[in-house]
Amino acid sequence: MMAGHGLGHTDGTLDKLESIPGFRTNIDKKEFLNILDLIGVSIIGQTTEIVPVDKKIYALRDVTATVESIPLICSSIMSKKIAEGVENLVLDVKVGTGSFMKTYANATRLSEKMINIGKKFNVNTSVVISDMDAPLGNCTGNSLEIKQAIEILKGNLKNDLYELSIFLSALMIYNVKKTITLQEAKILAQKQIESGAALEKFKRMVQCESYRRSTTISA
Repeated sequence: MMAGHGLGHTDGTLDKLESIPGFRTNIDKKEFLNILDLIGVSIIGQTTEIVPVDKKIYALRDVTATVESIPLICSSIMSKKIAEGVENLVLDVKVGTGSFMKTYANATRLSEKMINIGKKFNVNTSVVISDMDAPLGNCTGNSLEIKQAIEILKGNLKNDLYELSIFLSALMIYNVKKTITLQEAKILAQKQIESGAALEKFKRMVQCESYRRSTTISA
Protein backbone atom coordinates (compact mmCIF):
# COMPACT_ATOMS: atom_id res chain seq x y z
CA MET A 1 0.00 0.00 0.00
CA MET A 2 1.17 3.51 -0.81
CA ALA A 3 -0.35 6.07 1.56
CA GLY A 4 0.06 9.75 2.42
CA HIS A 5 0.52 12.12 5.30
CA GLY A 6 -2.35 14.13 6.72
CA LEU A 7 -4.12 16.94 4.91
CA GLY A 8 -6.22 19.62 6.57
CA HIS A 9 -7.29 18.73 10.11
CA THR A 10 -6.67 14.99 9.86
CA ASP A 11 -3.48 12.95 10.11
CA GLY A 12 -2.86 10.27 7.53
CA THR A 13 -1.85 6.63 7.61
CA LEU A 14 1.84 7.53 7.44
CA ASP A 15 1.59 9.94 10.38
CA LYS A 16 0.10 7.17 12.50
CA LEU A 17 2.72 4.60 11.50
CA GLU A 18 5.55 7.08 12.05
CA SER A 19 4.49 7.36 15.70
CA ILE A 20 6.14 3.93 16.05
CA PRO A 21 9.78 4.71 16.98
CA GLY A 22 12.07 4.03 14.04
CA PHE A 23 9.33 3.17 11.53
CA ARG A 24 10.23 4.33 8.01
CA THR A 25 7.73 5.28 5.31
CA ASN A 26 10.30 6.69 2.86
CA ILE A 27 11.41 3.30 1.57
CA ASP A 28 12.57 3.16 -2.05
CA LYS A 29 11.07 0.92 -4.71
CA LYS A 30 13.72 -1.81 -4.44
CA GLU A 31 13.34 -2.24 -0.69
CA PHE A 32 9.56 -2.00 -0.98
CA LEU A 33 9.52 -4.92 -3.42
CA ASN A 34 12.01 -6.89 -1.30
CA ILE A 35 9.76 -6.54 1.76
CA LEU A 36 6.74 -7.62 -0.28
CA ASP A 37 8.62 -10.72 -1.44
CA LEU A 38 9.70 -11.46 2.13
CA ILE A 39 6.48 -11.00 4.11
CA GLY A 40 3.76 -10.06 1.59
CA VAL A 41 2.88 -6.64 3.04
CA SER A 42 4.38 -3.14 3.13
CA ILE A 43 3.07 0.40 3.60
CA ILE A 44 5.10 3.32 2.26
CA GLY A 45 4.77 6.93 1.11
CA GLN A 46 5.23 8.38 -2.37
CA THR A 47 8.75 7.92 -3.74
CA THR A 48 10.91 9.52 -6.42
CA GLU A 49 10.24 6.42 -8.53
CA ILE A 50 6.52 5.83 -7.92
CA VAL A 51 4.02 8.73 -8.40
CA PRO A 52 6.58 11.46 -7.53
CA VAL A 53 4.25 14.18 -8.86
CA ASP A 54 1.53 13.16 -6.39
CA LYS A 55 3.82 14.09 -3.51
CA LYS A 56 4.18 17.62 -4.89
CA ILE A 57 0.46 18.02 -5.61
CA TYR A 58 -0.30 16.61 -2.15
CA ALA A 59 1.73 19.40 -0.55
CA LEU A 60 0.17 22.05 -2.78
CA ARG A 61 -3.38 21.02 -1.85
CA ASP A 62 -2.63 21.75 1.79
CA VAL A 63 -1.68 25.38 1.09
CA THR A 64 -4.09 26.21 -1.74
CA ALA A 65 -7.42 25.35 -0.09
CA THR A 66 -7.97 22.44 -2.50
CA VAL A 67 -7.83 19.59 0.02
CA GLU A 68 -11.54 18.85 -0.58
CA SER A 69 -11.31 18.95 -4.39
CA ILE A 70 -12.92 15.72 -5.65
CA PRO A 71 -10.85 15.56 -8.89
CA LEU A 72 -7.60 16.01 -6.92
CA ILE A 73 -8.66 13.43 -4.32
CA CYS A 74 -9.45 10.96 -7.11
CA SER A 75 -6.15 11.54 -8.92
CA SER A 76 -4.14 11.26 -5.70
CA ILE A 77 -5.74 8.05 -4.45
CA MET A 78 -6.10 6.24 -7.75
CA SER A 79 -2.69 7.21 -9.20
CA LYS A 80 -0.96 5.53 -6.26
CA LYS A 81 -3.04 2.37 -6.52
CA ILE A 82 -2.70 2.08 -10.29
CA ALA A 83 1.07 2.72 -10.13
CA GLU A 84 1.36 -0.11 -7.59
CA GLY A 85 -0.17 -2.46 -10.13
CA VAL A 86 -3.10 -3.61 -7.98
CA GLU A 87 -5.86 -5.68 -9.57
CA ASN A 88 -8.38 -5.44 -6.74
CA LEU A 89 -9.02 -2.43 -4.53
CA VAL A 90 -11.31 -1.71 -1.57
CA LEU A 91 -11.70 1.95 -0.57
CA ASP A 92 -13.19 3.39 2.61
CA VAL A 93 -14.77 6.76 1.77
CA LYS A 94 -15.69 8.84 4.79
CA VAL A 95 -18.74 11.08 5.07
CA GLY A 96 -19.79 13.44 7.85
CA THR A 97 -18.73 16.45 9.88
CA GLY A 98 -15.17 15.19 10.37
CA SER A 99 -14.71 14.25 6.72
CA PHE A 100 -13.79 16.22 3.61
CA MET A 101 -17.08 14.92 2.17
CA LYS A 102 -19.74 16.51 4.37
CA THR A 103 -22.73 15.04 2.52
CA TYR A 104 -23.65 11.58 1.32
CA ALA A 105 -24.17 13.01 -2.18
CA ASN A 106 -20.56 14.21 -2.38
CA ALA A 107 -19.26 10.96 -0.90
CA THR A 108 -21.22 9.03 -3.53
CA ARG A 109 -19.91 11.30 -6.28
CA LEU A 110 -16.32 10.73 -5.14
CA SER A 111 -16.90 6.98 -4.91
CA GLU A 112 -18.39 6.73 -8.39
CA LYS A 113 -15.50 8.67 -9.95
CA MET A 114 -12.90 6.40 -8.34
CA ILE A 115 -14.80 3.29 -9.42
CA ASN A 116 -14.91 4.62 -13.00
CA ILE A 117 -11.18 5.36 -12.97
CA GLY A 118 -10.58 1.84 -11.71
CA LYS A 119 -12.59 0.37 -14.57
CA LYS A 120 -10.51 2.29 -17.14
CA PHE A 121 -7.34 0.75 -15.72
CA ASN A 122 -8.76 -2.74 -15.12
CA VAL A 123 -8.73 -2.36 -11.34
CA ASN A 124 -11.72 -4.05 -9.71
CA THR A 125 -12.71 -1.26 -7.29
CA SER A 126 -15.22 -1.49 -4.43
CA VAL A 127 -16.13 1.43 -2.18
CA VAL A 128 -17.58 1.45 1.33
CA ILE A 129 -19.04 4.78 2.50
CA SER A 130 -18.67 5.00 6.28
CA ASP A 131 -19.59 7.57 8.91
CA MET A 132 -17.14 10.18 10.19
CA ASP A 133 -19.46 12.26 12.34
CA ALA A 134 -17.53 10.87 15.31
CA PRO A 135 -14.09 9.27 15.66
CA LEU A 136 -13.84 5.53 15.07
CA GLY A 137 -12.82 3.54 18.09
CA ASN A 138 -12.15 4.70 21.61
CA CYS A 139 -9.39 7.28 21.15
CA THR A 140 -7.80 9.87 18.87
CA GLY A 141 -4.15 10.71 18.34
CA ASN A 142 -1.55 8.92 16.25
CA SER A 143 0.24 6.83 18.88
CA LEU A 144 -3.00 6.12 20.76
CA GLU A 145 -4.64 4.91 17.56
CA ILE A 146 -1.70 2.62 16.83
CA LYS A 147 -1.96 1.16 20.33
CA GLN A 148 -5.70 0.67 19.80
CA ALA A 149 -5.07 -1.08 16.47
CA ILE A 150 -2.63 -3.43 18.21
CA GLU A 151 -5.20 -4.23 20.89
CA ILE A 152 -7.66 -5.08 18.12
CA LEU A 153 -5.06 -7.31 16.41
CA LYS A 154 -4.48 -9.03 19.76
CA GLY A 155 -8.20 -9.79 19.95
CA ASN A 156 -8.62 -7.70 23.10
CA LEU A 157 -10.92 -5.05 21.65
CA LYS A 158 -14.07 -5.27 19.55
CA ASN A 159 -15.50 -1.82 18.83
CA ASP A 160 -16.77 0.00 15.75
CA LEU A 161 -13.21 0.24 14.37
CA TYR A 162 -12.92 -3.55 14.67
CA GLU A 163 -16.25 -4.07 12.90
CA LEU A 164 -15.38 -1.75 10.00
CA SER A 165 -11.92 -3.27 9.62
CA ILE A 166 -13.34 -6.79 9.51
CA PHE A 167 -15.91 -5.76 6.90
CA LEU A 168 -13.32 -4.04 4.68
CA SER A 169 -11.01 -7.05 4.96
CA ALA A 170 -13.87 -9.43 4.22
CA LEU A 171 -14.84 -7.45 1.13
CA MET A 172 -11.33 -7.77 -0.26
CA ILE A 173 -11.21 -11.49 0.56
CA TYR A 174 -14.54 -11.98 -1.21
CA ASN A 175 -13.55 -9.84 -4.22
CA VAL A 176 -10.45 -11.94 -4.88
CA LYS A 177 -12.66 -15.05 -4.70
CA LYS A 178 -11.08 -16.64 -1.62
CA THR A 179 -14.59 -17.42 -0.37
CA ILE A 180 -17.98 -18.03 -1.97
CA THR A 181 -19.91 -15.59 0.23
CA LEU A 182 -19.16 -12.33 2.01
CA GLN A 183 -20.18 -13.91 5.33
CA GLU A 184 -17.57 -16.64 4.87
CA ALA A 185 -15.02 -13.94 4.12
CA LYS A 186 -15.93 -12.14 7.33
CA ILE A 187 -15.41 -15.33 9.35
CA LEU A 188 -12.04 -15.85 7.64
CA ALA A 189 -10.98 -12.28 8.50
CA GLN A 190 -11.98 -12.79 12.13
CA LYS A 191 -9.96 -16.01 12.28
CA GLN A 192 -6.81 -14.09 11.28
CA ILE A 193 -7.14 -12.11 14.51
CA GLU A 194 -8.18 -15.07 16.66
CA SER A 195 -5.21 -17.13 15.49
CA GLY A 196 -2.70 -14.32 16.04
CA ALA A 197 -1.75 -14.32 12.34
CA ALA A 198 -2.81 -10.69 11.80
CA LEU A 199 -0.78 -9.41 14.75
CA GLU A 200 2.27 -11.43 13.68
CA LYS A 201 2.04 -10.00 10.15
CA PHE A 202 1.91 -6.45 11.51
CA LYS A 203 4.90 -7.12 13.78
CA ARG A 204 6.89 -8.46 10.82
CA MET A 205 6.08 -5.34 8.79
CA VAL A 206 7.26 -3.10 11.63
CA GLN A 207 10.46 -5.12 11.93
CA CYS A 208 11.18 -4.87 8.20
CA GLU A 209 10.39 -1.17 7.88
CA SER A 210 12.19 0.07 10.97
CA TYR A 211 15.67 1.59 11.11
CA ARG A 212 16.69 -1.21 13.41
CA ARG A 213 15.61 -4.53 12.03
CA SER A 214 15.38 -5.86 15.58
CA THR A 215 12.54 -3.46 16.42
CA THR A 216 9.51 -5.26 17.82
CA ILE A 217 6.14 -4.30 19.19
CA SER A 218 5.32 -5.79 22.55
CA ALA A 219 2.62 -8.41 22.27
